[in-house]
Amino acid sequence: MGKSPTTKNDFESVDLLIEDFVAAYNVPGISIAVVANDTSYRKSYGINSLDLGRELTDSTLFFSGEISELLVTTAILRLVQAQVIDLDDPIIKHLPYFYLQDSSYREITVRQILTSTSGIPSMGPALFTNLLYDSALTSTTKSIQELGLEFPPGTTYKKAPYGFDILADLIANVTSQSFEEHMKQDVLLPLGMVHSTFLLGDLNDQHLCQPHEISNLVSHKTKEVHSYYPYNREHSGSSGLHSNPSELLQWMKMILNDGRINERRFLKKDLVKEFLNPQFKIGVNQYTGLSTLIERDEERTLLITKTSSGFGFESSLILVPRYGFGIIVQANVPLPSEMPIAQIVTDYYSHRVESLDFAKIPVAVPMGQAYVDHGLDSAYAVYSRCKKENPRRYDISAEALFLLTERIRDFSVDTPEFTSEMCNMIALLEFTLSEYPNSLQGLTYLAEAYLLINDTAHFKKYLDMAIAQSDSDTSVLNHLNQIRMMANHN
Repeated sequence: MGKSPTTKNDFESVDLLIEDFVAAYNVPGISIAVVANDTSYRKSYGINSLDLGRELTDSTLFFSGEISELLVTTAILRLVQAQVIDLDDPIIKHLPYFYLQDSSYREITVRQILTSTSGIPSMGPALFTNLLYDSALTSTTKSIQELGLEFPPGTTYKKAPYGFDILADLIANVTSQSFEEHMKQDVLLPLGMVHSTFLLGDLNDQHLCQPHEISNLVSHKTKEVHSYYPYNREHSGSSGLHSNPSELLQWMKMILNDGRINERRFLKKDLVKEFLNPQFKIGVNQYTGLSTLIERDEERTLLITKTSSGFGFESSLILVPRYGFGIIVQANVPLPSEMPIAQIVTDYYSHRVESLDFAKIPVAVPMGQAYVDHGLDSAYAVYSRCKKENPRRYDISAEALFLLTERIRDFSVDTPEFTSEMCNMIALLEFTLSEYPNSLQGLTYLAEAYLLINDTAHFKKYLDMAIAQSDSDTSVLNHLNQIRMMANHN
């Protein structure tokens, strides 16, 4: 096994990165846990409720969304270990009432649901209706009986959250326990995840992190969500877990330690190997695993990921077995895609980068806050200050400036302010081109912007400049010609 950096200074670097990230993006609360070569680090930042101001602690529980599927997979592997079921058993062997309007449903196996290759209809969980009755999972299994398969089992990859609810129903059926009780007794408590649960009734509000949403995409202002809390026992298998990085750290340690936890055997080594093995190829060096996505890099290193985003929360878990490394990040607000904290820290610990200094805050973030509060001139002043005083902290590239333009567009589209915001977007794009005059992306964006406000002269000017700048790149020229055709059509 390779070695990851595990010195005190390395963990301090992660700490500084998270603190900077939380401050820049107005993240209400975020927790992180890292294990590297049996050395672990965990910390929580911020608050669990903007309205109440409660501090986020290492024991606060997050709605964990699709991370639930990892624990369901673990329960299934424990049942395989106990010889109660087999991964290649047909579902109907254990759930006789499982039925779809296609005879091939009889072929669907436990493994195919775990690998999202079953063909079960791909529908998201209905978490806005808090249904809490004991037979909820059976209702989920029966609710799709009038539907057909989306594709023959075992032929295609497509996520189907209902499949994990059906597996949760199967677990309850073969153990003669409620799903939530079996998970508690056979998985969570033996792993030392003593506060985690699949049953919301076990908790009170003080233990729970509250959901938040981004109220302004440009300034990253957030607000607490009061209209719902995402929980429905009908979808316990796909999204019922409430946990936190401190406790999910126990699960990561078990997997990275070949199925042992605190010197006790929890899973047989061959079952851990099965969990880590690529199961179904879905792209170049990309596979589905048992409830995970698996990537192989140029060194054939396995990178195992599981993410969940939505309903006011985000979770991201990554394992790199070669380096004995694992990370779980959970937040009570959806996180920005341009700063994937879990992946950034993983790249560092798996030696893809030499330091965390490469992870810079896009200048669009502080500029956006200044723009919303004080206008465009204030945003320009922030850019100049970041460029002059702190270029090591901020990404001041053309791409980072375009990010602000894109967010102004996305936030204002279909609103009465769109026309005035378009004028500001054009001014911002022209400012970006003054900083990066050879930017093909900037020229293209400007051409498209002028097309939207029917300014034909400026549209043609910037389109011609973009074509001249394209260096005969076929894909770029095709895109630019499509823009020209749209203009001619209009």
